Amino acid sequence: SFVSAGDGVRISGWFFGARDQEPGRAIVLCHGIWTGRRECLPLALRFRAAGYNVLCFDFRAHGLSDGRFTSVGHHETNDVLGAVEYLKHRPEVDPRRIGVIGFSMGAAASIQAAARTTDIAALVADSAYASFIDAAKYSFRLVTRVPHFPMARMAMHWAKWMVNVDANQLRPVDVIGRIAPRPVFITHGELDEI
Repeated sequence: SFVSAGDGVRISGWFFGARDQEPGRAIVLCHGIWTGRRECLPLALRFRAAGYNVLCFDFRAHGLSDGRFTSVGHHETNDVLGAVEYLKHRPEVDPRRIGVIGFSMGAAASIQAAARTTDIAALVADSAYASFIDAAKYSFRLVTRVPHFPMARMAMHWAKWMVNVDANQLRPVDVIGRIAPRPVFITHGELDEI
């Protein structure tokens, strides 16, 4: 386990050391909402077999990690930063060669984390939202089959009160430019309904 950056939430994860004895490259795998580190296990094992050190963990309020609520990427950004900080101090890891791969919420949190630290050397973001508000409006309309107003707005106010997050600030699109010149690979699918 390690602590989330900034707020000290205890985060639980799995570290898979590469077989090589020299400090080497590492990958952090960041799952999507309502899943957990188990989602990343097949990919973790493939990266380990390819010679990478790998860390996959449960975001706050998921799996074995502490925390009561998810913030769909805001506070989870601190979890990603804590994971990178943890890896930097592992003797097996070259701290200049840490990459992050995130899925959905994990991708959004990873973009925001990479924008805040140069310790992330490369990033893969799979199915991140550009703006949480826009994604929530779309998802609300798709799931409930009713217009997002006023129910989505009430849900956002509730989330701000309960989780201490202003959903208007969940906008990876506004910070992704800060990652340059480090490589970023973005994947998405047209059939993603969320």
